[in-house]
Amino acid sequence: MSLNYYTGSKLQIEKLDLDSRCVGCGQRGLDLVRPYIPRRVIRRDTYVVQCPSCNLLQACPMPDAVELSRFYENQYREEGTTGFSEPRITNRHRSQAEYITRAVGKLENRPNRILEVGAGFGQLLSLLKKEFSESAFFATELDAKCLSKLSDLGVKVKRVLIDAGVDNPFDTDFDLILCSHVMEHSPNPGGFLACLSQMLRPGGHVFVEVPNCGVPYYWGEGDFPHLVFFSRHSLMKIFENTGLPVKECYIAGPGAVNYVSPTLFRKTNIGSLVTEVKNFVREVLPDDIRDNLTRFVGRLKRRHKKNAERSALLMMHDELIEKEYERLFFQPNPDGIVLRIFGSKEQK
Repeated sequence: MSLNYYTGSKLQIEKLDLDSRCVGCGQRGLDLVRPYIPRRVIRRDTYVVQCPSCNLLQACPMPDAVELSRFYENQYREEGTTGFSEPRITNRHRSQAEYITRAVGKLENRPNRILEVGAGFGQLLSLLKKEFSESAFFATELDAKCLSKLSDLGVKVKRVLIDAGVDNPFDTDFDLILCSHVMEHSPNPGGFLACLSQMLRPGGHVFVEVPNCGVPYYWGEGDFPHLVFFSRHSLMKIFENTGLPVKECYIAGPGAVNYVSPTLFRKTNIGSLVTEVKNFVREVLPDDIRDNLTRFVGRLKRRHKKNAERSALLMMHDELIEKEYERLFFQPNPDGIVLRIFGSKEQK
């Protein structure tokens, strides 16, 4: 067990349930890697641990479904938080649509019913509707800002969190299920993928894209809100364990080194001193006082114009990156920042 990045007390380490199961393959006995960054955003004393069997990295402990639903309904798409607060179609969306169209073109039958889980503003669906105009489109999403956009697209949408043990919210199964940058947010990606499999008709297909954490990465301000960190090996392993044979899996997008612009992100930070003070407050205050203070500060931050400025900077950063590395979203790149996988459900 390596503690090179660890700064907490031995008592906090002992509270971690390192004998809990890997959320990917179910293996017991996880290795402590480092603190979760930023720490205690959803829950106090959160760390990143790794499975020695499939190499999957995951947050420990995981938040529960109530915490996750509340976050994705109200906070995930606030200005200045993620950079995805506007319904802009990017080269990543275009390259996904091109990849899916090409993969479906190799199949015997075109999909009649297409579902996107966690569809956001529906950028990917809007592109695919042009390619599959004869298909019926469905979506799940939690954020109220996105629901009206999806409805305007003519998509049948349900406001539900799809995860392990959740029943199909629609009265039909699907020929193709899309899941773009959602599975890394699930506290149980194996169960999540099994849930998608149950909603697929026999012979149906699933497209998943997640960040590639098999290369050095830096996603804005750290780990949050991702709960699981995939390499190509660990993602393939989850598909294998779920019984979804993989037709294709490759890495695409610009390299992680190219994607990050430290100078730009420094402009969007409040400052290292304020960050240190925040971390200190989180360390010393009791849970109830800290949570109330966090909610109060959160309300103030949401009203502050810095959030809109930061969102604009993040989007400008993405636009510059996409313009410079556009071709890398449309072709394999072994050092790329995204993993794309296309799997199928076997015929009965």
